[in-house]
Amino acid sequence: MMERLRGHRPSNRIRQQKKGKREKLEKNGRIVVVGSGLGGLSAAISLEQAGFTNVSVVERDESVSSRKEGYGLTLTYNPKGPLARIGVLEEVAEQDCPSRSHYTFDSSGH
Repeated sequence: MMERLRGHRPSNRIRQQKKGKREKLEKNGRIVVVGSGLGGLSAAISLEQAGFTNVSVVERDESVSSRKEGYGLTLTYNPKGPLARIGVLEEVAEQDCPSRSHYTFDSSGH
């Protein structure tokens, strides 16, 4: 997809995958997940649960406080939802803090 955005034709590998010919990943092959947000961490957990043993997550920020943008996420307790499927629903529910108000901040924290 990135190749198309840059104006190039897709490589043979991409074309083969579209036809249903997928390369099989080895369980000990190196996998790097870029970003430790909700999507990145969910992907890493799912890969490890699928048996992949060499999964790394990289993040550009040194810590949560490195980024000044606000973060917020409202989750529902769904025993058949994505959090349950990756095995973290109960742990998340135990850490739950009811959302009583929502605020939006700009990059300077205002």
